[in-house]
Amino acid sequence: MERFAILAGTATRYYVSDAISDDKPVVMLIHGYMESIESWDGLIRRLEPHVAVVALDLPGHGISEVPSDICTMNYFADTACALLDKLSIDKAAVVGHSMGGYVACAFAAKYPERCSALVLLHSSPLADTPERAVDRLREIAVIEQGRKELLTSVNPSRSFAPCNVDRMEETIDALSEQAMMTDNNGILAALRGMMEREDLSKRLAELHIPQSAVFGTDDLFIPEAAREKIISETPYMTHHIIPDTGHQAHHEATGKVTKIILDITE
Repeated sequence: MERFAILAGTATRYYVSDAISDDKPVVMLIHGYMESIESWDGLIRRLEPHVAVVALDLPGHGISEVPSDICTMNYFADTACALLDKLSIDKAAVVGHSMGGYVACAFAAKYPERCSALVLLHSSPLADTPERAVDRLREIAVIEQGRKELLTSVNPSRSFAPCNVDRMEETIDALSEQAMMTDNNGILAALRGMMEREDLSKRLAELHIPQSAVFGTDDLFIPEAAREKIISETPYMTHHIIPDTGHQAHHEATGKVTKIILDITE
């Protein structure tokens, strides 16, 4: 069921399973950059027979309001925590994809008592490298020049393994549409926020919760060298490398990602 609420001062769209009960674990899904709740549709269908699901359009994404010129990962985490408060949910297993993984890390670090488990899909608790920061500055320039289609026409297809592009054509088109619908000011606010985030790897190591990280063998956004760096810095996580997937394993290998999430919520 989709609803709206004022969360952390921002009009936010959210999704919640019809039945939330004490005897069913709760999984909170946090989408990636230029995505929305709809990016989780397939995974939600797999999860809901087993767990209750909540999700939200992060501020500046989907049809949630753009609150300011910059949305830090901590602010996004505050919004997610406000959603749990709104729904009277004590804690949840938090699953974040890409930028949503940065938000999930910030949530776990800031609200450890509300996080029962953490799953990162193609993401990292590490701060941006100088090279990645330059990439984000380039994207800011593209958006400010009114050329968003340069990103939306290329990034969604590049986020899938080459072997999956043809069979996932409808999904890629849907992700491209979500990206095009993302407010330009929301994109800029998120890019600025991602550039400011801190390294949370040591903070997460202090948490006594199960943590997993999922990677794809054909991920252009987290290539092998970057993946190995993340793995070496997070020995407390369980690492899953899924063959023949890119940056979208929850679409490319939905069953495997579903199992990883359900295993960690048990």
